[in-house]
Amino acid sequence: MTRQDCITIDPDVLAGKPIVKRTRISVEFVLDLLGGAGRRSRCFANTTT
Repeated sequence: MTRQDCITIDPDVLAGKPIVKRTRISVEFVLDLLGGAGRRSRCFANTTT
């Protein structure tokens, strides 16, 4: 799996910020969570698919 498989940029979603594909979760948000919280399981605990 490559970055292209997981990350996309769409000018109509979050003003063109890189996002996790098929979500509205920005890559910046995930990196901030991982940098601060350190637990991957908490990153998506409150999201729905």
